[in-house]
Amino acid sequence: MVRELRLRGSVESFFQDVRFALRSFVKQPSFALIAIAMLALGIGANTAIFTVVNAVALEPLPFPASDRLVRITAHLPGVGASDIGVAPPELFDYRARSGLFEEISGVYPIDANLTEVDVPERVEVLLVAAGTVPLQLVGQRPITGLHDLVFRAPPRAVAL
Repeated sequence: MVRELRLRGSVESFFQDVRFALRSFVKQPSFALIAIAMLALGIGANTAIFTVVNAVALEPLPFPASDRLVRITAHLPGVGASDIGVAPPELFDYRARSGLFEEISGVYPIDANLTEVDVPERVEVLLVAAGTVPLQLVGQRPITGLHDLVFRAPPRAVAL
């Protein structure tokens, strides 16, 4: 009986608060519109930020064993350079001396002109360090390029 009275009192109090809020909004519609707009803006911004964080930081990469992929970069404090790519000779040195990784591959993106078509266009090309096919490391195959060849010469690079 006591619980029922308490529930009835809180429901009545809730409806009383709703009626008061509606009366206040009718008296000052500009305040109501600004409050609703700010609430919508806050919810939209929160959703957008979560979507980006979820896609970038929380979701795994769409590759098999993506938790085992590592990016190797160089840090040269003497010249003020950090997070730069590793040169092919250094990459082959890592491959020869490191027992930590199953495979080491280098990928170097560059811009190039595609001229073997009716209308030339600018495309991004991946230069791949010789001796590996990095797309196979993540279970993918290139659309076109020299993907079936195995290269042995260390300082050479192949365009995919």
